[in-house]
Formats: sequence, C-alpha cells, structure tokens
Amino acid sequence: MYKKLMIFICMVSVLISCNKVSDSNISNKDIISYCTGDIDSDGACELIAVNDGGERKKLPTKETYGKFVEIYKEFTIDDGKIILGSEPDYSFDFSNMKPSKVQLGDVDGDGKLDISIVMYKKVKFHNALAKRPFFYNFKSGKLVPLWLGSRLSRPFDDFKLADIDNDKVSEIISIEELEDKNRVLAVYKWNGFGFDLFIQSHEEFKKLMFDNTVTEIKLIADGKEREVKLIDGKILIE
Repeated sequence: MYKKLMIFICMVSVLISCNKVSDSNISNKDIISYCTGDIDSDGACELIAVNDGGERKKLPTKETYGKFVEIYKEFTIDDGKIILGSEPDYSFDFSNMKPSKVQLGDVDGDGKLDISIVMYKKVKFHNALAKRPFFYNFKSGKLVPLWLGSRLSRPFDDFKLADIDNDKVSEIISIEELEDKNRVLAVYKWNGFGFDLFIQSHEEFKKLMFDNTVTEIKLIADGKEREVKLIDGKILIE
C-alpha cells in the first residue's frame, strides 16, 4: 500500500535555478524554460534551455512547447535578467518530441546533476500522445539517456524536482489527475532502474498547481496557497 502523503516543504539548492520564462527576464525571447546548474561537474554553472525556434505553439494542455534543447556556458545575470551569448555551445533537436520544460536535480544519487525534460509524444508501451518525464546526463557534449519514462502512475499536470527528505537525492513531486478528474500530489524516488511511487497525498483537489513564484515547494490548491511538508513519512498540505 502507498503511504499517505501529508505535506512537505523543501528549498531548492541555491546552485540550481529552474524557471518558466517571463517576457523580460532572458535576452533570447525564443526560450520558454531554462535551468542553471553545473551539469558537467567542472565547477561552473551552465544554462540549459528549451527554445521554441520563434514559434509560439501550444500543446493540447495549453503549455508552450519548443523544438530545441540548448546549453550555454557563457551567460551573465544582471539584476535578475539573464544575458546569453549569441549562440548556444550545444543544441539538440527535439522537435519531434515537443519539449516544454527543463529541470535539474540529482535523481540517482551519484552526486551529479541530471537533466529532466518534459516531452510530449507517443512511446512503445503507451501508444497515446501524452507528457513524458525524460531524464538525461550530459557527457562529452552529448545528452545521454538516464531514464526515458513512458509515464508516471497517472497523467501529470506538472512536476518539480527537489530533495524533500534531505537524503541528498532529488525526488519527483508530481501533480496528477485521478479518474474523477481531481488532483493529488505524488512523490517518486529512484530505484536504480527508474522511479517508484514513494508517497501520495490523501487529500484531493479540484484544482492544484505549483506556485512558481517561489523556490520552495508550495501549491495553490482550489485557489488557496498551501505549504507542503513531509513529516514522519506523511505529506501535509497546510
């Protein structure tokens, strides 16, 4: 049986910053999602971004999706605005997978940041268009697959990566849709080959979304801002 989820709150490492892009905080207006962090363990942060190629197209879920995943080694942050170099150091064409969000976290506990990209596509064992959680390592200038997940336990609206139980490993914190269309919060941990459902909330909501204006894990549940804490193996949504 799955453990009952009650609430947790977790600070994202100051070395990692992940964002959906507003119109004013990044110099390249074609970027729709980005993260900064040291993905090659060289002591310096890189910026990893989803670029829509100048075309603002949306998924059936209403989210903007892109064509390319780009990596910039040269960028500056000045008063909250990110200034990128004229060209990315690396660019990967994912136009057939419609990437919409990129995040960083050490999900497998090897001490190195893994790259999570939300894709929208069909897969071999689930022949339907849906959002998929794909994970990669960055090695020798290439994105090397770590886990190309066909799906989580249920369709998800969104997820974040964060170390919610202070074990120095990032978990997947996912907002998922039940059969009755209500939403729950679910947490997944790496099992060596993929992700297992670790815990899920007992409380259900008609509307549930992350508050992306803060680095902590906070939710807006049925219109009300709620904090999330993990206490004694239970998720509490306060």
